[in-house]
Amino acid sequence: MAGTPIWPIEGVALESVTSAVAGSLAYRILRMYDDTNQPVLVYPTLAAGATVASAATDWGLGALAQVVPATTITSNFLVQLIAVETMSKNGVYELVLYSGADDDEVARIRFSVIGGFFGNTVFRVPGTLVAANSRIRAALACSDGLAGAATATVSIGYRVVA
Repeated sequence: MAGTPIWPIEGVALESVTSAVAGSLAYRILRMYDDTNQPVLVYPTLAAGATVASAATDWGLGALAQVVPATTITSNFLVQLIAVETMSKNGVYELVLYSGADDDEVARIRFSVIGGFFGNTVFRVPGTLVAANSRIRAALACSDGLAGAATATVSIGYRVVA
């Protein structure tokens, strides 16, 4: 509903009971509420995650691997978590997520696996807004790459932004 906001007080602006003027304090408060209270969806759902390989050098990012194909998530969304489902070997790792055609960085996590990988590890990341229909790709680096590339299986959790 376009028009004069019904609550125009120092950057606080509601256009109606359910919508806020973009960039206003009300908009930001509603976004924080949604970030906390809306359900988290996962991709892929009911399937194995994407396989991401490191380079065969210490701390070298491997080739980009597709985690979410373009046009799969048709609304703007926030990446909320990264799930590392499997790891092929011990080491210290850095995993980077990228979005869109320009591969803009969305999230970066660092973790270690010592004594074997014992199951799914979930990392919460700050919600970065990703445009609808954007692809998500990932790259992995390992502290022990000279001993051979490491592989991980990863998936993401996300929230749709209305």
